[in-house]
Amino acid sequence: MSGRKRFSLLLLVVLCVLIIVRLMQGPPPPRGAVILHDLEPASLAVAEFEVPHTMPVVVRATGSLDQRSGAEGLAAKGWILDQESREVVWHMDRTGLVSGRGALVRVEGDTLLLESGRYGVYFSSFGQLFNLVRGPFRNEHRNWRVLVQGLQKDISLSLLPGVVSTGDSNVLWSAAPLENDEKREFIFEVHEPVNLDIYAVGQITAAEELNLNDYAWIEEAETTQHVWNMWLNNTTWAGGIAANRVFRGQLELQRGVYRAVARTDRRHAFGNWRGNPPTDPYAWGLTLRSDEMSHIMAFDPWVARKPVVAFTRVTDDEHRAQMFEVTQPVAVFVNAVGEMTGSSGVYDFAWLDEVLPGAHRRYVWSMQYESTLHAGGGRKNRMETAFLQLNPGRYELNYVSDGSHSYESWNADRPDYPDRWGVSLFPVAADLPEGIIVPVEKDSAQASPATHNYTPGDAVIVDWTRLGSSFYASQPFELETPSILHILAVGEIQDDGTAYDYGRITQDGVDEPIWIMTWDNTEPAGGHSSNRQFEGEVLLGPGNYVLHFRTDGSHDYGKFEEEAPYVPEQWGIRAILRQ
Repeated sequence: MSGRKRFSLLLLVVLCVLIIVRLMQGPPPPRGAVILHDLEPASLAVAEFEVPHTMPVVVRATGSLDQRSGAEGLAAKGWILDQESREVVWHMDRTGLVSGRGALVRVEGDTLLLESGRYGVYFSSFGQLFNLVRGPFRNEHRNWRVLVQGLQKDISLSLLPGVVSTGDSNVLWSAAPLENDEKREFIFEVHEPVNLDIYAVGQITAAEELNLNDYAWIEEAETTQHVWNMWLNNTTWAGGIAANRVFRGQLELQRGVYRAVARTDRRHAFGNWRGNPPTDPYAWGLTLRSDEMSHIMAFDPWVARKPVVAFTRVTDDEHRAQMFEVTQPVAVFVNAVGEMTGSSGVYDFAWLDEVLPGAHRRYVWSMQYESTLHAGGGRKNRMETAFLQLNPGRYELNYVSDGSHSYESWNADRPDYPDRWGVSLFPVAADLPEGIIVPVEKDSAQASPATHNYTPGDAVIVDWTRLGSSFYASQPFELETPSILHILAVGEIQDDGTAYDYGRITQDGVDEPIWIMTWDNTEPAGGHSSNRQFEGEVLLGPGNYVLHFRTDGSHDYGKFEEEAPYVPEQWGIRAILRQ
């Protein structure tokens, strides 16, 4: 075969391939139209366009019903959203759809009038069940499409490139869109009464309000009370699967400091939908707006307040502590930055104790990984903020660092504010009177008695702390009247319920405990996840009782084989009978 014939044959093959590809892609979109096509199962597609002035448009679309057991609605569907008002102006509805083969349905030509502005055409194909079980509708994706075309021949719809807009007029703060396992917060100060517009989109799956998956709230700093919560009963269906919920409303705020928080769990969030998302998927989270922006400012305590205690620029292997006396009830703001890789990977951290008589302590607050935010830089840089109400008494603020990754010695990217590595305590009130919070020097730390919650008639049943290996003791006691036993106990309990160092109470002559430390009735004591703390009251009737505590041969005071608890000296049990 000659070279010319071979070239002609090759050219013919190329032309045939191009024709086949063109046929598979379908006809080109009409001039001046916006089209979504080549859509895939379990995906979200969006195209943003601009309408120059009020004009009629026609919409044609093809999707699929969700025919799986328990599903209602369309598994694959399209809609149009006003990008400024965040309102749906058109969507595929089961009414008026034309059925095709299989689960296919189509809109043959809906006409609507669009005002000038920005719009988004969306298409989602995750199905209406809260799982990604493969459904027959997935095989129909080659037919899915949405076409929006202007009906005025001399005016075209303009496709807008770039990031999808989310309506940015008068936005005070936005935590949207949130992805899986995210938490964001915004602390702000209101100088004059304002009305705050709240727009929250998330997931609530339980009618009893016990299963808030992706949700938000706003709290007031002085009282630590929530002034707004995202609940089932104040939200409406947000489109998509039934658990997608939306809140839109106003909240009147008085002068003060507030914190807004939005968080998600590990399933069904932006970028990882487990079922069809809401009609405004980019709003997943919380957005705050106000027409009175001049009355609201972001709250930065380093600018707006003076710390009463501050440990900053903490370096390796440090333990800083400062006692202080509180003479009147006061609200404080704590900001701590440290190194954490998880609930059992706590390395540089802070805590606050109330100092009780006899050198005993009561937890007031401590850094917990689950409550922290990313502080910038390396992922292990974590920051926690907390509003606390302190009653009159004596307190001690502590910060501990390990032998690596701290100020001036980073082994990963440093945080956004490296100078704040440590913990600082600020008053919430802008004009806190002198003498409310008074530092206590170490020399006088034990000189004056600390204020505490126990009355002079309280009886100490046991005070077994700083317990080492292989300890066991029991203490009988008798009650003539119904009484309350206040217990503070710290020990070792695994998450599968196995207890190694723990306390229990039995009635005389009965082996079955009437109270025992368990994983479920204890809280993290800091450090390793098996360090658990019980602090609470046990109501006992008249009778004879025995209080027990035991430790095994490892991981205890003086020989912690894993990370120690925040206050190692409390390892053991203290029980006080309130009179």
